[in-house]
Amino acid sequence: DPLLQKSAMDVFNSLDVDGSGSLDQSEVRAALSRFGYSEEDMSKIITSLDKDGDGTISFQEFLCHFCEEAVGSLWCEQCDANLCEPCSKELHSKGAWKGHLVVPIMGGKVNKRRPCAEHPGHPISQVCTTCFSLCCAHCFLDGKHAVHQSQDVDEMYSEIKTRLQDSVAVVQGRVMVAREALGDIAAAKNDLALSSRELRGEISAGCSKIRSEVNAKLQEALAKLGETKGGISIELREAQNDMETKQQSLAGGREAAGRALQLSRDNPFDFINEAPVLESELTALEGLEAEMREINIQIDAKINWEAINRFIKQLELHDESVQSPPRSPKSTRHSPAAKQQQPTANQTAVPAEPSAVLPIEGMGMGGTTPGQSPRDLGRPRVAPSPRSESLSRSAIYVNNLPNDATEEDIVTAFNGCGKIKMVNARHIATGGFAFVFFESDEGAQKALERAQVEVRGHSVNVLAKKLIPGA
Repeated sequence: DPLLQKSAMDVFNSLDVDGSGSLDQSEVRAALSRFGYSEEDMSKIITSLDKDGDGTISFQEFLCHFCEEAVGSLWCEQCDANLCEPCSKELHSKGAWKGHLVVPIMGGKVNKRRPCAEHPGHPISQVCTTCFSLCCAHCFLDGKHAVHQSQDVDEMYSEIKTRLQDSVAVVQGRVMVAREALGDIAAAKNDLALSSRELRGEISAGCSKIRSEVNAKLQEALAKLGETKGGISIELREAQNDMETKQQSLAGGREAAGRALQLSRDNPFDFINEAPVLESELTALEGLEAEMREINIQIDAKINWEAINRFIKQLELHDESVQSPPRSPKSTRHSPAAKQQQPTANQTAVPAEPSAVLPIEGMGMGGTTPGQSPRDLGRPRVAPSPRSESLSRSAIYVNNLPNDATEEDIVTAFNGCGKIKMVNARHIATGGFAFVFFESDEGAQKALERAQVEVRGHSVNVLAKKLIPGA
């Protein structure tokens, strides 16, 4: 190969400092000293290269002793020859040749071998697969591993390295999955914080709306109270003025009659002459009504505090997450649908009538869809347990019950639907609703086929029961 010949000549000329066309011992030693060889090793290498023993190394001796084309950059102690890397690799790849000690002359790359424990003069080249120990080639020729199976140490190293690399790749994949999961968790935490802030804003806006309407109702009630009180006060003032006028007239007539009686002793004739006029005035005064006329001062008005108290008790934040299918953080994160479903505080409204159990959504504070709580947006959902699912299917919810309704009344209303296991009637007196638990899902389904039933003359609504805490 002309290229190999040229490269070999270039390397040879770079070492031939004096340009003599051959390498003397000083030039070779100068080159080998850069690689840290001892004087003894350098002498062995020079002797091996100097085939004709003339004390110099010609270009032909400088080449690989096998191919005689490339630079002999390696020296094999057992072969007593300098070799190029391809020839050395091919020559020392089989049998006992694997245990030869090959060292670099011109900087070639040779793996360092650990000496064999049984044969210190030979490097480790094999792995005994029977007892899994490191050996040299002679251990399998005349040593205790003669009947054992062996594998080349480089092959074993490559296999183990490949397995470890595969394991590292699998672990790296797990690392990436874990990193992605951590990213999802971080995104879920951000979504949780966002939905919490939004819900907090909705609650504040709803309560502000309620306070505003309560204040408006308060001002309206106070205005009506003032108006009613003002009307009654005017009547009382008119009665007072009328009574003061009558009192003055009565007092004046009494005083005039008293003076006339005193003067009658001295002048009875004038007294008799004026008596008709005086009697006429006293008769008119006797006809005056001196008693206060009846005025109704009671203000016949009141506020329905019972309904208000019931409404306030039913104002609670109701978690409906168990009623919706499970969702991962990715299902709503940054999606347009999620953004469209996010309610705003401007949608706040106060219900005309309180429902049985009033979640914040039911108040109209956010415009969420049925079964969806604002804080469900972007949050992993927890699927209901089988027990809770069966409970919701075998139970119904009835409202608009009269306050005096009893469990027996409710059981009677659902005759023919199936056996009733229990009636939760503790909310009838305060909220007008109850929960009816059937022994089977079929009983509840039959009951739900009736939109309304009659209880003590009242039309009662029949609805599917949702999982409400405390029900």
